[in-house]
Amino acid sequence: MKKILTLLTMLLFCVCMIWSSVVQAADVTLQWNAVTEATGYKIYCGTLSRDDGGTYDFDTGDPVIGASPFDVGNETIYTLEDMPPGTYYFAATAYNDFGESGFSIEVFTTIIITPDGIIAVFQSVNSTLTWNAVDGAVSYNVYVGTESGVYGDPVNVTEPTAVLTLNQGTHYIAISAINDTGYETPKSTEIVVPVCGPPQGFGLQ
Repeated sequence: MKKILTLLTMLLFCVCMIWSSVVQAADVTLQWNAVTEATGYKIYCGTLSRDDGGTYDFDTGDPVIGASPFDVGNETIYTLEDMPPGTYYFAATAYNDFGESGFSIEVFTTIIITPDGIIAVFQSVNSTLTWNAVDGAVSYNVYVGTESGVYGDPVNVTEPTAVLTLNQGTHYIAISAINDTGYETPKSTEIVVPVCGPPQGFGLQ
């Protein structure tokens, strides 16, 4: 039996985000190449890399799905659903009636939440936005539009703050977070920023 199972080096992950009033979660989909002699595969998952002593001991808390490793049968694609925010490390093994292979290469992904706590402060012609930092985010996209839900190209920033020059009128703003694999969260709850222009026709009587 072959001792090494080759995983795709890039995870096909975050197919969707699952929302609730308490927590945000994401599905993580893994895919790998078939091993000729294998009759099945196991997926191992943990929150610490095996290079750092991790033991792939993630427990879904679901009495049906259970804890890692997950026996996926003779499939070469597997989805873990409703994974809470955090960084997860994955590896796979192949098995048959004669035993189980060693681990594949290890891959990882970070599931992040949508930013919240957006505050806008208007000063002169600039509006300063701040929001709560998101663990695992490497940057943020700031979306601005003059109609609710309709935005132009986003402004990308690396800190949870942005300074925007906004013309007079009502502006609609939403924020998303991006992790180190390029995954972008859904947009935050939209805030409305009405910007006043300077008085016109000002003069002495």
